[in-house]
Amino acid sequence: MVAEATTSPPSAPRSVDGRIALTIGVTGHRSLAVEDLDLYRRRVEALFDDLHRRYPHTPLRVLSPLAEGADRVPVEIALKRGYDVVAVLPLALTDYERDFEDRAPAFRALLDRLSPHNVFVLPTIEVGGSFEAPGDAAHRDAHYQQAGDFVASHCHVLLALWDGVANTLPGGTGEVVHYKLTGRGPFQPSTAELIELPDSGPVAWLKVRRNASEPASTTDAGLGAVQWLYPVDREPGQFDTIHRRIDEFNGVRARRRLGVRLPSTLAGSTKPTLDPEQRSVARTFETADALSIHYRTIGDRVLKVLVSLGIVMTVAYEAYSRVLPIRAMLGLYLGAFALVCGVYLWHRQVGALRKHLDYRALAEGMRVRFFWSLAGIRTSVTDVYLRKQNDELQWIREALRPCWPSPPRTFTEVDLVLRAWVTEQVVYFGASARRLSRSGRIAKLASLGFFAVGLVKTAMLFVLWNHLEEMGGFGHWTVISVGSLPIVGALIDALSDSMGYVARSKQHAILAGIFARAEQAYIALVARGGDETEALRELLTALGREALFENEDWLTLRRDRPMVLPPEAVAAAR
Repeated sequence: MVAEATTSPPSAPRSVDGRIALTIGVTGHRSLAVEDLDLYRRRVEALFDDLHRRYPHTPLRVLSPLAEGADRVPVEIALKRGYDVVAVLPLALTDYERDFEDRAPAFRALLDRLSPHNVFVLPTIEVGGSFEAPGDAAHRDAHYQQAGDFVASHCHVLLALWDGVANTLPGGTGEVVHYKLTGRGPFQPSTAELIELPDSGPVAWLKVRRNASEPASTTDAGLGAVQWLYPVDREPGQFDTIHRRIDEFNGVRARRRLGVRLPSTLAGSTKPTLDPEQRSVARTFETADALSIHYRTIGDRVLKVLVSLGIVMTVAYEAYSRVLPIRAMLGLYLGAFALVCGVYLWHRQVGALRKHLDYRALAEGMRVRFFWSLAGIRTSVTDVYLRKQNDELQWIREALRPCWPSPPRTFTEVDLVLRAWVTEQVVYFGASARRLSRSGRIAKLASLGFFAVGLVKTAMLFVLWNHLEEMGGFGHWTVISVGSLPIVGALIDALSDSMGYVARSKQHAILAGIFARAEQAYIALVARGGDETEALRELLTALGREALFENEDWLTLRRDRPMVLPPEAVAAAR
């Protein structure tokens, strides 16, 4: 991850609609046989068409350093089709142009077609020597290496226009492909990262030849064909699942007119002051938050309907067997049973529980990313969130992955971050914990009440056993209640557990305490006066991490996830 980046002066903001783009990173050779370029263009267009067909609701975005040759072929096609293009340049413009001076006008013309908000110069690396020295090869190599590292680690799919020759040239195509497939780049990972699942991903390899004079042995029939390469420790189907989950989110967003909103303290005149990146993150947060609430509402209603139908079935069966052995009562039982099956199958088909949990996790990640951005914190959410998940939850991390560097920002939004994030979360989690606790108590009392009444009815039945026939209908309904009331109590208790009143109340109480303590610390730091910028950022970084960790625990405990075996175990079983 880079620490900072510079951007061009502001212009028209990048379009934001709440959808998550599929980012295609580009790497390749600078020198390509001119007579093959039309073939490569057709193959890239076919790849884009295939991705559109597989993920129809997901916009494509191209990430490229814009070097000569291969880096520009997909960019030109993307611009022609109206895709978003992000340029990450390894060196300042005037210095970068020195590597292709004969075609500098073409580079500038291509750059002018991009939104200035989408052009980034990666930060300077201290490697010794003079940055301005024309022959400082080590310095330039380090910057090209950094650009390759950035493209590989910030894209969902790497498109490599590559001859297939593996080498270790700094920032070379072979090295970038290796980084994407293994998640291990040229920069030494920390000790903690060595035991975590690396951020690897798929590579779409378009085989090319570097010039027309290459021997035929290196340009066999595979020339111009696209071959998919996958990490050895990951199943290819996992990446398709990840991209389909992103497309599903985008598709739901496209089909529904959602009442999306930012926190109330960011509404009104504040919202237009956000930069393009912040607007994009905010819109995705709004969408994920609204969808999570929508699917949670569906799930809650389905649970209540199922419990209600269960009660109807219990009473109908008891009445049929004890008091009214008529066909209509049996029909009522059968109809309620059929409705239970239908509602359950519909709920499973919709996937409301999974979508609620996934979109809640996505919204919380976007929330932290948004407020970290407002505070000038350049830590990436994907570096700390769901790091140990390599199953279907991986799509959330991929959706949170930024495709552009986070530019340096002055910390000017102290009051805004305090009101819109910290204070609002204290209020929300505190009120939610009380509401959920109250709902849990009511459900528990109702359940105990039905059990108690059932116990009283059982005692009455035991004492008045010899007089049941004399009691007529009252006696018969007493017998029915003895069988049905405990079942009703058990169903209400199960409903309470399924809706997680107690568990959610405890979690929200914990989060309310975390944000309340952060609020007090925040106020104390601001009250000191002077320059407390770094201390405030450190506090907000720790707060964001804690919120993400709590949400991750909640997600992994509640989400029904299938067992995923390592590829080597699957191979051994075969």
